[in-house]
Order: sequence, then C-alpha cells, then structure tokens
Amino acid sequence: MEVTLTNHLLVDDWAPVGSIEEIAVPTLVFHGTADPLFPLPHGEALRDAIPGARLVALEGGGHQQPPPAMWDLIIEELAAHTA
Repeated sequence: MEVTLTNHLLVDDWAPVGSIEEIAVPTLVFHGTADPLFPLPHGEALRDAIPGARLVALEGGGHQQPPPAMWDLIIEELAAHTA
C-alpha cells in the first residue's frame, strides 16, 4: 500500500476530535461522482451527517483536486456559500 493511502497513520498522536454531528457552521461538501476510493454515497452520507450541509456533486470528478474544467462551478458554489 502506498504511503499516501496511510498518511494519517504516520502522524504521531493523531486522533479525531469531536463528532461530525457537532459541526455547527454552514458546510459545503464537494464530491466527485466518479471517485474510485469513496463513491458518491460517501459524499451523500457526509452531507447527511452534518446538520444543514449541502452537497455539490462534481460530475465525472474523481479522487483528486478538481480539474480546471470544474473550477467555474466550484468558484460559483463557494462564492454563493460564503456570501
């Protein structure tokens, strides 16, 4: 297994803090529809677990930084979310 898939295990004393249901700020979830590691239902579950969260599905997006072709959508969504 590549180190990039286990990088959290390399951090000393790393442990999650709190619970996802405790997030109390407006939350925008971006998730690729073609993510091979975490398929779209993971993004939907994240949205559903965070009170009031909104999901933006990135059509054809995988498990990486969104490509430039998706930047206009992402910028538009971020601007609306933070307005």
